[in-house]
Amino acid sequence: MTVIFLGATPPGQVGGLWESAAAAAFGLQAPSLTPMGVRGVPRRGPRLFALDLDDAENRAGCLHDRVAGALTRTEEGSFWPHVTLARVRKGARARPLTVSEVMPFDAFTAPALTLYRSVPSPGGPRYTPLESLALPA
Repeated sequence: MTVIFLGATPPGQVGGLWESAAAAAFGLQAPSLTPMGVRGVPRRGPRLFALDLDDAENRAGCLHDRVAGALTRTEEGSFWPHVTLARVRKGARARPLTVSEVMPFDAFTAPALTLYRSVPSPGGPRYTPLESLALPA
């Protein structure tokens, strides 16, 4: 789950951003999340499919708010806890995705805040973890 997207941040700034993010997240409880189903965004002609996550105790929301504040990052709209499953290529059309079965997942805990480097590749982006901070349960 992406807490904050840093985009094309110059490599020389990453260390300072991580220090600020880790300091802001220190001591926060690990988010407990429950998969609610697959959601297409937007509903008509979806361009993205995601696993929608319920953040019942707002721990992920609190983590987002603290890290965003420390990094002075603002995003359009409110924070939405989710995991992106697929994106639709520009110009392509996708039908709404229906899941006929009950989600077979229980709640899970996100045990760490991790900074990843994303490198585009023909088969999709490759993610390399750079730093990580354990979050207490």
